[in-house]
Amino acid sequence: MSNPDRRERTWAGVFCLGLGLFLIYVIRAEPSGLRVPPAVGYLAAATFVMAGATLLLQAAGYLRAALVPAFLLVASFAGVGGWVGFGPGPRSCEGSLGMLLFLPRGALCRIVFGTGAVLTGIIALIILRSLMRTGRPPE
Repeated sequence: MSNPDRRERTWAGVFCLGLGLFLIYVIRAEPSGLRVPPAVGYLAAATFVMAGATLLLQAAGYLRAALVPAFLLVASFAGVGGWVGFGPGPRSCEGSLGMLLFLPRGALCRIVFGTGAVLTGIIALIILRSLMRTGRPPE
């Protein structure tokens, strides 16, 4: 698969940005339909906004500047996964692995999301470290 050209990145960026802004509007207009705290909903919507900003900056040739919204994107993923994995209260999230039947209901889901949150948090720190370095961004 070839690297997307500038026009494809621009269109994908505009689509992601628009979708994120639409989700923010929906959350703001009808927060009673959410099954998560509004902050988590906004954080999830922000992932689309940050993806769009990253793509638009890449399309414009600002690779180093694109690391900023990329960092925020991955940090948002970690925040949403952290809420599912470590947040208070019950979650309506289930999963199973035959050999782990001894785990209480919903525990496997929390373990998976918690592990994912920790790993994406580490990735966010790696991006932040790359952003803090001087010189050219990684290609």
